[in-house]
Amino acid sequence: MAVGEIVLVKSFPSDPVTRCIFEETEDGARLCFEEEFRLWEDKGTSPLAVKCPKSRIFQYDNELFAKLKEAAYSLGDNNLLNTLWSRAQRYYSHECSTWVGKQC
Repeated sequence: MAVGEIVLVKSFPSDPVTRCIFEETEDGARLCFEEEFRLWEDKGTSPLAVKCPKSRIFQYDNELFAKLKEAAYSLGDNNLLNTLWSRAQRYYSHECSTWVGKQC
């Protein structure tokens, strides 16, 4: 895992968003907006980083992200959205089902 890496996140209910990895946790990662991460790097300003489970973090793919956004926000087609999410490559090689916490 690389701190500062941009990842694709399956937000709630299934909306696609991109976030920046701020810190790895045992069960996932703390994620923030890329702009906040850059401010932290440059000026030491702490970002608002939210804990997210491994099961909702995927490798960033620009083409897939565009298709997911279109399906989620324009078409409202849940079947297409689910199919597209099934094509996303998990960021972590395994999941931890014990995570309980805030939404990402």
